[in-house]
Amino acid sequence: MENKLFLLISAIMVCSLCACGKQETGTMMNTGNSTEQVIVNEYSSEQTTTKDTKEDNTKQTEEQNELQTGSSSYEEFRGVLDEINTDIHTETAGNGMNSIKVAAHLLNWGVGTSMTTDEIKKETISWLSDKGNTEQVEFSNKLASVYDAYQKLLGPDAKELLEQAGCDDAAYPWSDAPVETIEAMVEVVQLPKEQSMEDSDSSTDEFTNKDHWPDVEEIVNQKGDETTVYLLADGRYMDRINAVYIYDGKGTWTDESGVEWNKAVR
Repeated sequence: MENKLFLLISAIMVCSLCACGKQETGTMMNTGNSTEQVIVNEYSSEQTTTKDTKEDNTKQTEEQNELQTGSSSYEEFRGVLDEINTDIHTETAGNGMNSIKVAAHLLNWGVGTSMTTDEIKKETISWLSDKGNTEQVEFSNKLASVYDAYQKLLGPDAKELLEQAGCDDAAYPWSDAPVETIEAMVEVVQLPKEQSMEDSDSSTDEFTNKDHWPDVEEIVNQKGDETTVYLLADGRYMDRINAVYIYDGKGTWTDESGVEWNKAVR
């Protein structure tokens, strides 16, 4: 009888040990009067680590997509500027339909871009800064032709004009009011006086750089603040934050608040 009881107890202990081998691992913690077992689930830890890794990867992917989208927007905008500069020839007869095509592309970009107006202004200045005054004046005239076509495409005859120009890829209709993104670009470029909406009655002559003003100049004021300014097609200067400076032709630039700036000496 005792042997049977001993074998039974042994069997129970073996089963208990096997069951313990399948349980979660743990550590023993002495809390003073009693000993407390703290269970650490290694599978739960692995799942948490996997979840954190997935979240980090998702966040990283989203950040990369945002950078790619931003870069793509800038490239697309420069493509629009290049198209205007390359495809429009103001001295060529019959340029009207070509201007309609380019204006349609401009509108497609203008209503779909993710760029802010400030980003557009800064990028326009950056694009113009690579060109001399003569090229800037030429681009201003080309943009004036496209801007005129753009205004027509905001009117009631847009569909007919698009059909005449063969614009099958136009995302018409766009808007019946000026498009903010396009107006931001035009504000920086400054159309010739006779083409500008605000100065349509002005008889001011077109600016010509007869005195060879610098296309780009680094200037400084009396406080020691420095900035780089770029000569625009209308004879004004502008920096990268869209501040305007008037040059006297003798080495002094005056900003919109009346502060005088001079060429920085290196």
